[in-house]
Formats: sequence, C-alpha cells, structure tokens
Amino acid sequence: MAHGGVGCISVTANVAPALCSEFQLACLGGNFKRALEIQDRLMPLHEALFVESNPGPVKYAAFKLGLGSDETRLPLAPIGAATRKIVDDALAAVGLAAA
Repeated sequence: MAHGGVGCISVTANVAPALCSEFQLACLGGNFKRALEIQDRLMPLHEALFVESNPGPVKYAAFKLGLGSDETRLPLAPIGAATRKIVDDALAAVGLAAA
C-alpha cells in the first residue's frame, strides 16, 4: 500500500483480523510508521502460515484459536509436527495464543 496498492487479500487476516485491519487502516491513513510496526509484529505469523501448503497452517492456527477444525480433505495432508510448532510459536509471538 505504501507503493500505491489498494487493499489486500490476506491469509493472515483469517487468524489475526484485528491486527490486519489496523494495518490496513494505518496505511489508508498514511501512518506508515504504525503500519510498519504492525507488519513487523505480524511477520512471524505471515511466514508461519506458508511453511507448508495453504490451507493447512491457517486451518491449524484457526483451530488453535477456537475457530473451527484443523482437518484437511484429500488430496491435502495434515501439517507436520514441526509446522505445528512453528505456527504455535508465531501465534505466541504475535500475542494471539500462548506457546
């Protein structure tokens, strides 16, 4: 948005909607200092949600936050234990859940 984009389609907004909304509002208001602070806070979560193919990590994150099931349907497989730890750590780093 700092370079002229308008809006966003965000996987992360499925599990951190308030922070993603705050980021968008900061950008729209021209407060790019605040937007960068939020972006830096969200970065571990952005990265964790793509450690494995979407939607596995985001479904797991939503499940950890009490927002549905982490089950995936074939041909997708459940995410691995290492990815679950990465997502758990990212949720904790962002302040959404305890590690």
